[in-house]
Amino acid sequence: MLTLEQKIDYFENALSCKNDYMKDELHLYFFELQNSNFYFLNKLYSYREIEEKIRLIVSKMYLHEHEDGLENIIENYL
Repeated sequence: MLTLEQKIDYFENALSCKNDYMKDELHLYFFELQNSNFYFLNKLYSYREIEEKIRLIVSKMYLHEHEDGLENIIENYL
């Protein structure tokens, strides 16, 4: 089982590995704006689940960015 620290490290690396605007926004939200509440990672048990959560949030950000602020979308889908 992964520790929370391992999950956070993987989460950060997964957000910074590609040149994607929404992943950059997620990275900014969690790691640069000090919104470091990673409680949602406790519900995820593998690297695959972390990647699936990132894909879900990013897709929701693209779908709903015209309706709401990105911060609200991120918080809604965590």
